[in-house]
Amino acid sequence: MSDGDILDMAIRGAESVSQIAISLGLDEKRPVCGQLGAELYLLAEYLKSATEDQHNERLVRKVLRDIEWMCSVSAVVHRFCTRCPE
Repeated sequence: MSDGDILDMAIRGAESVSQIAISLGLDEKRPVCGQLGAELYLLAEYLKSATEDQHNERLVRKVLRDIEWMCSVSAVVHRFCTRCPE
């Protein structure tokens, strides 16, 4: 996968997760989700202006790993919590 592909994937991923988080923040009245969405939007905008050098490639790969980890952890927590009696 080329550096350009990685950067494009990171931008699309940050934008997608940003939209979901902002929607959750608005729909569920959860400010922390809205804040996360705003921060991911800013990340996507930063990545759009980033140059494709080795330092940025490492940063983008780290960000993608972190986003993947956050999404997988939240999915597990959500599945666990939906099984809990109220």
